[in-house]
Amino acid sequence: MERGLIIDQFDELRSLYSDLTLQKSDGVWHIQGQLVFIANFAEQVIEDEYSIHLVVPESYPDCVPVAYETGNRIPRHFHKYKDGNLCLGEPLAVWKTFSEHPTLLGFVQNNLVPYLYSFSYLCKNGRLPFGELSHGELGRIEYYQDQFNVRSEHSLFGLIAILAQGEYRGHIQCPCGSKKRLRLCHGPHVLEIMRSTPSGYFKSLYQFMSQRGLAYFR
Repeated sequence: MERGLIIDQFDELRSLYSDLTLQKSDGVWHIQGQLVFIANFAEQVIEDEYSIHLVVPESYPDCVPVAYETGNRIPRHFHKYKDGNLCLGEPLAVWKTFSEHPTLLGFVQNNLVPYLYSFSYLCKNGRLPFGELSHGELGRIEYYQDQFNVRSEHSLFGLIAILAQGEYRGHIQCPCGSKKRLRLCHGPHVLEIMRSTPSGYFKSLYQFMSQRGLAYFR
């Protein structure tokens, strides 16, 4: 991670969010302060502010920053990981959004602010503006059911198995149950995901679904 890249991108970020500061500690860059925003994602303009802390990984911009809310406004049960960092969405979806504008400003505007907007919207209206996925691996199952347009977890499990094992064979029957060859059905989407994710990305989801699968047949 080049120092000049971080400095330049932070200057761009601070031009819109002036209450943020940049520091380097133990070789890691930290962005902290008040994030004041005005956003309209669900036909309701919301102006709000949060105390935030972004940790920029050494592998940036090949990996997205890690975000924390430090003002204790957002409870632990609202889409946070065990260590308190914010779950901004399914990791692949977060990466895809970030990769379209891979800058600190792009991350804040396109990944972080929508999350904060959702919580502010919930506080004002008693519901979320975009719907809500379950926490953890269950949420990932729901996300990929939507991505692949399959309702059955068993059908999805077959597709996840291909992704987890990294063995694509286009001539086999598609696990979705369509009775088509994989290459003529979900194959192109599977290949697209395989090319954009690192090895082992789907291992935990595959193991989680395997355990659920065992429970189905007891």
